[in-house]
Amino acid sequence: MMSNIINEKFNYLSIDFQGKEVQEIILNKITLEALKKINNTFNLKGTTQELIDLLTENNIEKIQTDLGYKFPHKNEKDHWHLTVYFKNKKSPFLSQEAINILEGFQKNQIVSVNILALIYIPDKILTFFCKPDCMISNKYGHITILIKDVNAVFSNVVLETIFENDQYFKKDYDHMISLENNDCSNNIEFIKHCVINNFELNEEDCFICKFDRDLYKLEGKMKLNF
Repeated sequence: MMSNIINEKFNYLSIDFQGKEVQEIILNKITLEALKKINNTFNLKGTTQELIDLLTENNIEKIQTDLGYKFPHKNEKDHWHLTVYFKNKKSPFLSQEAINILEGFQKNQIVSVNILALIYIPDKILTFFCKPDCMISNKYGHITILIKDVNAVFSNVVLETIFENDQYFKKDYDHMISLENNDCSNNIEFIKHCVINNFELNEEDCFICKFDRDLYKLEGKMKLNF
């Protein structure tokens, strides 16, 4: 299986989530409920309230035309993915981690993904922080939900920033991962805010809505992307 995948001229491996039912779960259930909790806690109003209203109305078109958000997968309104492995075309050599990922990859296999939190930067990006039931190359597994004036890989920048700095959410990340690894039962929800200031994020408000560990799970299909 691994040698067959290596011989394929793919760009990346992913877990794909697609279809109307998935759209309703991702947008109208998980994202909407998280945004309501964030807004109720911090009273954001403005475009956040507009986004909540449009999600409540299931008015996907106006989310794009009026608020300027785009969907990350070629702007398809019912298609998201979690990257499993991105192929390094510049190097023919594979790390042991890459070998392990490729050995475990089975095309069209159904994989369960635990949605741990929604990360939200108003008028910029909404992304799920996730833990899939398979090995992945990204340190911070994620599903980019909506983007505005940035591309989908910006999720990596955001997650690395907030989870690797003590002044943001590093302690919360360590707590989430320890709960996952130890299978603890006291994994409660929380909602927090920070202001990010670095070379790519200039005084940006960032919100995290952490879910109970077993609240939201998605099932996706492993896919080769060319």
